[in-house]
Amino acid sequence: VAARMFLLSAALLFISNIGYAQNVLFRPLIGGFPADAGFALGGDISRTRTPGPIDVRARGILSVKKYQLYAAGFDVPELGRWLSLSVTGRYRNLPEEDFWGIGPDTPKDARTNYLLEDVDTTARLFTSVGKFRTGVSGGHVRINTGPGRHNNFPSIPESLQSSPRFTRIGGFLEYQSLDEEEDPHSGGWYSFEWTTYLSSLQSYVVDLRRFIPVTSTDRIGLRLQTAFTHSSSAEDVPFFMLRTVGGSDSVRGFNHWRFRDRNALVLNAEYRWPVWALKTASALGVD
Repeated sequence: VAARMFLLSAALLFISNIGYAQNVLFRPLIGGFPADAGFALGGDISRTRTPGPIDVRARGILSVKKYQLYAAGFDVPELGRWLSLSVTGRYRNLPEEDFWGIGPDTPKDARTNYLLEDVDTTARLFTSVGKFRTGVSGGHVRINTGPGRHNNFPSIPESLQSSPRFTRIGGFLEYQSLDEEEDPHSGGWYSFEWTTYLSSLQSYVVDLRRFIPVTSTDRIGLRLQTAFTHSSSAEDVPFFMLRTVGGSDSVRGFNHWRFRDRNALVLNAEYRWPVWALKTASALGVD
């Protein structure tokens, strides 16, 4: 309920402060879900100085298979001399997510599907010094899993269906030397993130990305990402909280979220060359 009220308040802020906005940007969005979600279309809108030093943003995406994502938030770029604040609320409904089991040797015929629905509210307080950025984060997430709606595959067993709630805090450190964030040609982006869910569950993610120019337009993209999930108790980590490999954001040769386990390692290397003059590449990806 709190997250829905937050999203509604952000939408009202857009409308009521139209006269204060110094810059309004709307972008149509295509995609944004796993490949199996089907064709997805949506939009992203942002306003700066709405009102005063606050930047407001909202996003909505819907696919033909009824995947849904709605998010809204605000940023205060100059909360203090060196401090910035970002707050985001998000709702997702993914009705046909795939699950093959846990581990690197799960067979293809073990494929099942499930409903993943969550409401997430996150706040980040950070500071930037040169090319470094560091800060802390906190939030609350409510997750609901249930029977999947894909008729060609069975649903996950009832024993795996649950509706947990987590309060989390964490910290992060980033170094960014990209020549251009929207379509990097050279430079790097390196980050470390730690999160604890105020229970026995903790996660660590190291993400290193480097772009090496070859010609004036072509470049090589390199990526190393390793992630660990640790639980100090004997209780198993919920399968939907485990690390995954597979899909367009990690290894495109496999289905999205094909492999799951407590720890994961992804290594990517690719040669990038522009098909069109339009800049369509992900800012921090090697897709």
